[in-house]
Amino acid sequence: MKILDETRVFKRSNTIGKHKIDTALTLYPPVGKGVGGALPRTHLEVKIDGKKKIDCNIGYLPGGGEEVEQIMICPEDNAIFITAYDLYGVKNKGICGQVNFMDDPELITNDYIRASK
Repeated sequence: MKILDETRVFKRSNTIGKHKIDTALTLYPPVGKGVGGALPRTHLEVKIDGKKKIDCNIGYLPGGGEEVEQIMICPEDNAIFITAYDLYGVKNKGICGQVNFMDDPELITNDYIRASK
């Protein structure tokens, strides 16, 4: 198995209904050893109709014990579903299980997800 040793970016653009959705998933290699350092980081940026809507990590959130399990975009419902957990607290304790609207001006970031506790 080859170890990720360089940053990689995967981009995709789709039109779903009347919405244009551009995604960029960036994989960063591990930076060290131990908790957090031995894990690669995965960052997601999503623009909906040209406006940045999501700019956060998927998986482990640096600087804490939180992990974003999924972000699901449903243009037909005008909704973005987010599920995140506290890994160090009560097992499977949700810190964010909410719905945002695509036309809401709020930018979804790591801090936004943590503030949703």
